[in-house]
Amino acid sequence: MDKRYVLVLLIFSLSFVVSGSEETVTITDEAGRAVDVPYPPERIVCLVPSAAEVIYALDESDRMVGRTDDCDMPPALLDKPSVGTASNRVNVELILDLNPDLVIGRTGALFPEEIEEQIEMNGVPVLRYRALDLSTLFPMIEDLGVILKKEDEASELGDYIGGYYEMIKERVTPLSEDEKPQVYFMSMGHVDWTGGAESAGDERITDTGGVNVAEDLPGSLVYVSREWVLEEDPDVILYSRVSSSGEIPTAEDYEDTVEGTILSEPGFSDLPAVRDGRLYLFDISMASGLTEIVTYLQFAQWFHPQLFADVDPEAVHREIFEKYFDMELEGTWAYQYRPT
Repeated sequence: MDKRYVLVLLIFSLSFVVSGSEETVTITDEAGRAVDVPYPPERIVCLVPSAAEVIYALDESDRMVGRTDDCDMPPALLDKPSVGTASNRVNVELILDLNPDLVIGRTGALFPEEIEEQIEMNGVPVLRYRALDLSTLFPMIEDLGVILKKEDEASELGDYIGGYYEMIKERVTPLSEDEKPQVYFMSMGHVDWTGGAESAGDERITDTGGVNVAEDLPGSLVYVSREWVLEEDPDVILYSRVSSSGEIPTAEDYEDTVEGTILSEPGFSDLPAVRDGRLYLFDISMASGLTEIVTYLQFAQWFHPQLFADVDPEAVHREIFEKYFDMELEGTWAYQYRPT
Protein backbone atom coordinates (compact mmCIF):
# COMPACT_ATOMS: atom_id res chain seq x y z
CA MET A 1 0.00 0.00 0.00
CA ASP A 2 1.24 3.47 -0.90
CA LYS A 3 2.61 5.23 2.19
CA ARG A 4 0.61 8.40 1.49
CA TYR A 5 -2.62 6.41 1.87
CA VAL A 6 -1.43 5.08 5.21
CA LEU A 7 -0.74 8.65 6.32
CA VAL A 8 -4.20 9.75 5.22
CA LEU A 9 -5.68 6.83 7.14
CA LEU A 10 -3.87 7.86 10.31
CA ILE A 11 -5.08 11.44 9.94
CA PHE A 12 -8.66 10.31 9.42
CA SER A 13 -8.52 7.96 12.38
CA LEU A 14 -7.90 10.97 14.63
CA SER A 15 -10.66 13.14 13.14
CA PHE A 16 -13.48 12.18 15.49
CA VAL A 17 -16.19 14.43 16.88
CA VAL A 18 -18.64 13.36 19.59
CA SER A 19 -21.96 15.24 19.62
CA GLY A 20 -24.16 14.00 22.45
CA SER A 21 -24.28 10.23 22.00
CA GLU A 22 -23.41 10.42 18.31
CA GLU A 23 -19.84 9.91 17.13
CA THR A 24 -18.70 11.13 13.71
CA VAL A 25 -15.56 11.01 11.62
CA THR A 26 -14.43 13.58 9.07
CA ILE A 27 -13.68 12.15 5.64
CA THR A 28 -12.27 13.99 2.63
CA ASP A 29 -13.95 12.34 -0.33
CA GLU A 30 -12.89 12.05 -3.98
CA ALA A 31 -14.45 15.45 -4.69
CA GLY A 32 -12.09 17.00 -2.12
CA ARG A 33 -14.80 17.88 0.41
CA ALA A 34 -14.45 17.33 4.15
CA VAL A 35 -17.66 15.64 5.31
CA ASP A 36 -18.67 14.59 8.82
CA VAL A 37 -20.27 11.16 8.71
CA PRO A 38 -21.58 8.82 11.43
CA TYR A 39 -18.96 6.50 12.83
CA PRO A 40 -19.96 3.95 11.81
CA PRO A 41 -23.09 4.59 9.71
CA GLU A 42 -25.90 2.15 10.40
CA ARG A 43 -27.93 2.74 7.22
CA ILE A 44 -26.16 3.47 3.91
CA VAL A 45 -27.74 4.17 0.55
CA CYS A 46 -25.04 3.50 -2.05
CA LEU A 47 -25.31 4.94 -5.57
CA VAL A 48 -21.77 4.02 -6.66
CA PRO A 49 -21.04 0.49 -7.95
CA SER A 50 -17.37 0.49 -6.92
CA ALA A 51 -18.25 1.65 -3.41
CA ALA A 52 -20.92 -1.05 -3.14
CA GLU A 53 -18.31 -3.65 -4.08
CA VAL A 54 -15.91 -2.44 -1.39
CA ILE A 55 -18.63 -2.34 1.28
CA TYR A 56 -19.50 -5.95 0.43
CA ALA A 57 -15.83 -6.99 0.35
CA LEU A 58 -15.39 -5.54 3.86
CA ASP A 59 -18.32 -7.71 5.00
CA GLU A 60 -20.49 -4.72 5.81
CA SER A 61 -23.25 -5.05 3.21
CA ASP A 62 -25.84 -5.42 5.98
CA ARG A 63 -25.46 -1.66 6.45
CA MET A 64 -26.57 -1.05 2.85
CA VAL A 65 -30.31 -0.38 2.89
CA GLY A 66 -30.58 0.90 -0.69
CA ARG A 67 -28.75 1.03 -4.00
CA THR A 68 -29.05 1.96 -7.65
CA ASP A 69 -29.65 -0.68 -10.32
CA ASP A 70 -26.04 -0.46 -11.50
CA CYS A 71 -24.81 -1.51 -8.05
CA ASP A 72 -25.22 -5.12 -9.11
CA MET A 73 -21.92 -6.73 -8.17
CA PRO A 74 -21.89 -9.05 -6.43
CA PRO A 75 -25.40 -10.26 -7.33
CA ALA A 76 -26.18 -10.66 -3.62
CA LEU A 77 -26.71 -6.88 -3.59
CA LEU A 78 -29.71 -7.25 -5.90
CA ASP A 79 -31.78 -8.07 -2.81
CA LYS A 80 -31.33 -4.48 -1.63
CA PRO A 81 -34.12 -1.99 -2.49
CA SER A 82 -33.49 0.09 -5.61
CA VAL A 83 -33.80 3.88 -5.52
CA GLY A 84 -33.16 4.43 -9.25
CA THR A 85 -31.26 3.19 -12.27
CA ALA A 86 -28.10 5.24 -11.66
CA SER A 87 -26.89 8.06 -9.41
CA ASN A 88 -28.16 10.75 -11.79
CA ARG A 89 -31.54 9.04 -12.08
CA VAL A 90 -32.65 8.43 -8.51
CA ASN A 91 -35.84 9.07 -6.59
CA VAL A 92 -34.93 11.28 -3.63
CA GLU A 93 -38.17 10.41 -1.87
CA LEU A 94 -37.30 6.72 -2.02
CA ILE A 95 -33.84 7.45 -0.65
CA LEU A 96 -35.20 9.42 2.31
CA ASP A 97 -37.90 6.81 3.00
CA LEU A 98 -35.07 4.35 3.72
CA ASN A 99 -33.97 6.63 6.59
CA PRO A 100 -30.24 6.57 5.71
CA ASP A 101 -27.58 8.17 7.85
CA LEU A 102 -25.16 8.26 4.89
CA VAL A 103 -25.56 8.45 1.11
CA ILE A 104 -22.67 7.69 -1.25
CA GLY A 105 -23.04 9.34 -4.67
CA ARG A 106 -20.83 9.77 -7.70
CA THR A 107 -18.57 12.70 -8.48
CA GLY A 108 -19.48 15.43 -10.97
CA ALA A 109 -22.61 15.64 -13.10
CA LEU A 110 -23.30 11.93 -12.64
CA PHE A 111 -24.81 12.96 -9.30
CA PRO A 112 -26.51 16.35 -9.77
CA GLU A 113 -25.98 18.93 -7.05
CA GLU A 114 -29.71 19.53 -6.68
CA ILE A 115 -30.18 15.89 -5.68
CA GLU A 116 -27.36 16.13 -3.16
CA GLU A 117 -28.84 19.33 -1.73
CA GLN A 118 -32.25 17.73 -1.23
CA ILE A 119 -30.64 14.86 0.67
CA GLU A 120 -28.45 17.09 2.82
CA MET A 121 -31.40 19.38 3.62
CA ASN A 122 -32.87 16.41 5.44
CA GLY A 123 -29.78 16.05 7.62
CA VAL A 124 -28.14 13.20 5.71
CA PRO A 125 -24.43 13.60 4.83
CA VAL A 126 -23.27 12.75 1.30
CA LEU A 127 -19.90 11.42 0.19
CA ARG A 128 -18.88 11.52 -3.48
CA TYR A 129 -16.76 8.89 -5.22
CA ARG A 130 -16.43 7.34 -8.64
CA ALA A 131 -13.16 5.39 -8.43
CA LEU A 132 -12.79 4.92 -12.17
CA ASP A 133 -9.04 4.29 -11.88
CA LEU A 134 -6.73 2.78 -9.32
CA SER A 135 -5.43 6.16 -8.19
CA THR A 136 -8.92 6.97 -6.86
CA LEU A 137 -9.90 3.41 -5.88
CA PHE A 138 -7.18 3.08 -3.22
CA PRO A 139 -8.23 6.20 -1.25
CA MET A 140 -11.89 5.14 -1.41
CA ILE A 141 -11.03 1.73 0.04
CA GLU A 142 -9.15 3.46 2.88
CA ASP A 143 -12.01 5.89 3.53
CA LEU A 144 -14.62 3.16 3.69
CA GLY A 145 -12.35 1.13 5.95
CA VAL A 146 -12.23 4.04 8.39
CA ILE A 147 -15.95 4.77 8.21
CA LEU A 148 -16.91 1.12 8.75
CA LYS A 149 -14.27 0.46 11.42
CA LYS A 150 -12.62 -2.05 9.12
CA GLU A 151 -9.20 -0.46 8.76
CA ASP A 152 -7.28 -3.75 8.87
CA GLU A 153 -9.52 -5.41 6.30
CA ALA A 154 -9.34 -2.34 4.04
CA SER A 155 -5.55 -2.35 4.30
CA GLU A 156 -5.46 -6.02 3.34
CA LEU A 157 -7.75 -5.39 0.37
CA GLY A 158 -5.67 -2.41 -0.75
CA ASP A 159 -2.44 -4.39 -0.40
CA TYR A 160 -3.87 -7.25 -2.44
CA ILE A 161 -4.76 -5.00 -5.38
CA GLY A 162 -1.72 -2.78 -4.87
CA GLY A 163 0.64 -5.73 -5.12
CA TYR A 164 -0.44 -6.45 -8.68
CA TYR A 165 -0.38 -2.74 -9.53
CA GLU A 166 3.19 -2.36 -8.30
CA MET A 167 4.25 -5.46 -10.25
CA ILE A 168 2.86 -3.95 -13.46
CA LYS A 169 4.61 -0.63 -12.87
CA GLU A 170 7.93 -2.29 -12.08
CA ARG A 171 7.87 -4.21 -15.36
CA VAL A 172 6.70 -1.47 -17.73
CA THR A 173 8.61 1.49 -16.29
CA PRO A 174 11.95 0.50 -17.94
CA LEU A 175 10.34 0.27 -21.40
CA SER A 176 11.37 2.82 -24.03
CA GLU A 177 8.69 4.64 -26.01
CA ASP A 178 9.52 2.51 -29.04
CA GLU A 179 8.68 -0.61 -27.05
CA LYS A 180 5.17 0.62 -26.21
CA PRO A 181 2.31 -0.16 -28.62
CA GLN A 182 0.07 2.57 -30.00
CA VAL A 183 -3.39 1.82 -28.61
CA TYR A 184 -6.86 2.90 -29.72
CA PHE A 185 -9.57 2.51 -27.06
CA MET A 186 -13.21 2.17 -28.18
CA SER A 187 -15.15 3.49 -25.23
CA MET A 188 -18.42 2.17 -23.81
CA GLY A 189 -19.55 0.17 -26.80
CA HIS A 190 -18.79 2.81 -29.45
CA VAL A 191 -16.17 2.55 -32.19
CA ASP A 192 -15.92 6.34 -32.56
CA TRP A 193 -15.79 7.48 -28.93
CA THR A 194 -12.48 7.20 -27.15
CA GLY A 195 -10.67 8.25 -24.00
CA GLY A 196 -8.86 11.56 -24.36
CA ALA A 197 -6.03 13.07 -22.34
CA GLU A 198 -8.10 13.41 -19.16
CA SER A 199 -9.72 9.98 -19.23
CA ALA A 200 -9.35 6.96 -17.00
CA GLY A 201 -8.76 4.97 -20.18
CA ASP A 202 -5.69 7.05 -20.97
CA GLU A 203 -4.36 6.42 -17.47
CA ARG A 204 -4.93 2.66 -17.74
CA ILE A 205 -3.19 2.45 -21.11
CA THR A 206 -0.23 4.50 -19.89
CA ASP A 207 0.10 2.59 -16.61
CA THR A 208 0.17 -0.75 -18.42
CA GLY A 209 2.87 0.14 -20.94
CA GLY A 210 0.94 1.48 -23.90
CA VAL A 211 0.53 4.82 -25.67
CA ASN A 212 -2.97 6.17 -26.13
CA VAL A 213 -3.27 7.38 -29.75
CA ALA A 214 -5.76 9.98 -28.45
CA GLU A 215 -3.46 11.25 -25.69
CA ASP A 216 -3.25 14.69 -27.30
CA LEU A 217 -7.02 15.12 -27.60
CA PRO A 218 -8.35 17.29 -24.75
CA GLY A 219 -11.11 16.06 -22.50
CA SER A 220 -12.25 12.72 -21.20
CA LEU A 221 -14.76 11.19 -23.62
CA VAL A 222 -13.85 12.30 -27.15
CA TYR A 223 -15.57 11.74 -30.49
CA VAL A 224 -13.31 10.84 -33.43
CA SER A 225 -14.10 10.02 -37.03
CA ARG A 226 -13.70 6.57 -38.53
CA GLU A 227 -11.20 8.08 -40.95
CA TRP A 228 -9.13 9.33 -38.02
CA VAL A 229 -8.92 5.81 -36.62
CA LEU A 230 -7.79 4.43 -39.98
CA GLU A 231 -5.15 7.13 -40.30
CA GLU A 232 -3.81 6.48 -36.79
CA ASP A 233 -3.44 2.78 -37.67
CA PRO A 234 -3.01 1.66 -34.03
CA ASP A 235 -0.94 -1.37 -33.05
CA VAL A 236 -3.65 -2.51 -30.62
CA ILE A 237 -7.40 -1.91 -30.50
CA LEU A 238 -9.39 -2.20 -27.27
CA TYR A 239 -13.18 -2.33 -27.12
CA SER A 240 -15.20 -2.06 -23.90
CA ARG A 241 -18.42 -3.98 -24.35
CA VAL A 242 -21.51 -2.80 -22.47
CA SER A 243 -23.60 -5.66 -21.13
CA SER A 244 -27.00 -5.55 -19.46
CA SER A 245 -27.12 -5.42 -15.67
CA GLY A 246 -26.47 -8.86 -14.23
CA GLU A 247 -25.65 -10.37 -17.63
CA ILE A 248 -22.83 -12.92 -17.76
CA PRO A 249 -20.93 -12.26 -21.02
CA THR A 250 -20.12 -15.17 -23.33
CA ALA A 251 -17.61 -15.69 -26.13
CA GLU A 252 -20.54 -15.63 -28.57
CA ASP A 253 -21.50 -12.16 -27.34
CA TYR A 254 -18.03 -10.87 -28.17
CA GLU A 255 -18.00 -12.58 -31.55
CA ASP A 256 -21.33 -10.95 -32.41
CA THR A 257 -19.93 -7.57 -31.34
CA VAL A 258 -16.84 -8.00 -33.51
CA GLU A 259 -18.83 -9.00 -36.57
CA GLY A 260 -21.78 -6.67 -36.15
CA THR A 261 -20.17 -3.55 -34.70
CA ILE A 262 -16.44 -3.42 -35.46
CA LEU A 263 -15.79 -5.32 -38.69
CA SER A 264 -18.89 -3.79 -40.24
CA GLU A 265 -17.12 -0.41 -40.25
CA PRO A 266 -15.58 0.32 -43.68
CA GLY A 267 -11.83 -0.33 -43.64
CA PHE A 268 -11.65 -1.67 -40.10
CA SER A 269 -11.20 -5.30 -41.16
CA ASP A 270 -8.09 -4.22 -43.10
CA LEU A 271 -6.37 -2.62 -40.12
CA PRO A 272 -3.19 -4.55 -39.26
CA ALA A 273 -4.25 -4.68 -35.61
CA VAL A 274 -7.40 -6.55 -36.64
CA ARG A 275 -5.70 -8.79 -39.21
CA ASP A 276 -2.94 -9.71 -36.74
CA GLY A 277 -5.31 -10.58 -33.90
CA ARG A 278 -4.56 -7.56 -31.74
CA LEU A 279 -8.19 -6.59 -31.30
CA TYR A 280 -9.22 -7.19 -27.69
CA LEU A 281 -12.60 -6.83 -26.01
CA PHE A 282 -13.55 -6.72 -22.35
CA ASP A 283 -16.71 -6.18 -20.34
CA ILE A 284 -17.20 -2.61 -19.17
CA SER A 285 -17.97 -3.79 -15.64
CA MET A 286 -14.24 -4.54 -15.32
CA ALA A 287 -13.41 -0.86 -15.86
CA SER A 288 -14.03 0.13 -12.24
CA GLY A 289 -14.14 -1.35 -8.79
CA LEU A 290 -12.13 -4.29 -7.51
CA THR A 291 -11.95 -6.07 -10.88
CA GLU A 292 -10.25 -3.05 -12.45
CA ILE A 293 -6.94 -4.59 -11.45
CA VAL A 294 -7.88 -7.53 -13.69
CA THR A 295 -8.27 -5.08 -16.57
CA TYR A 296 -4.84 -3.63 -15.77
CA LEU A 297 -3.31 -7.10 -15.82
CA GLN A 298 -5.14 -7.95 -19.02
CA PHE A 299 -3.98 -4.75 -20.75
CA ALA A 300 -0.39 -5.35 -19.64
CA GLN A 301 -0.44 -8.90 -20.98
CA TRP A 302 -2.09 -7.86 -24.25
CA PHE A 303 0.45 -5.06 -24.79
CA HIS A 304 3.49 -7.08 -23.68
CA PRO A 305 2.71 -10.81 -23.86
CA GLN A 306 6.30 -11.91 -23.27
CA LEU A 307 6.81 -9.56 -20.34
CA PHE A 308 3.67 -10.84 -18.62
CA ALA A 309 3.69 -14.48 -19.76
CA ASP A 310 3.63 -15.62 -16.13
CA VAL A 311 0.47 -13.64 -15.32
CA ASP A 312 -3.01 -15.18 -15.41
CA PRO A 313 -5.58 -12.34 -15.28
CA GLU A 314 -8.48 -14.79 -15.30
CA ALA A 315 -7.09 -16.55 -12.22
CA VAL A 316 -6.90 -13.19 -10.41
CA HIS A 317 -10.46 -12.43 -11.54
CA ARG A 318 -11.61 -15.78 -10.17
CA GLU A 319 -9.84 -15.17 -6.87
CA ILE A 320 -11.47 -11.75 -6.43
CA PHE A 321 -14.89 -13.21 -7.09
CA GLU A 322 -14.37 -16.06 -4.64
CA LYS A 323 -12.51 -14.14 -1.93
CA TYR A 324 -14.41 -10.85 -1.92
CA PHE A 325 -17.73 -11.51 -3.69
CA ASP A 326 -18.51 -15.05 -2.43
CA MET A 327 -19.26 -16.24 -5.96
CA GLU A 328 -17.81 -18.36 -8.73
CA LEU A 329 -16.43 -16.80 -11.91
CA GLU A 330 -18.52 -17.71 -14.93
CA GLY A 331 -18.58 -16.50 -18.51
CA THR A 332 -16.03 -14.71 -20.69
CA TRP A 333 -15.00 -11.29 -19.43
CA ALA A 334 -12.07 -10.65 -21.80
CA TYR A 335 -11.75 -11.78 -25.40
CA GLN A 336 -9.13 -11.76 -28.14
CA TYR A 337 -10.38 -11.70 -31.72
CA ARG A 338 -8.53 -14.26 -33.82
CA PRO A 339 -9.24 -13.84 -37.54
CA THR A 340 -9.65 -17.05 -39.49
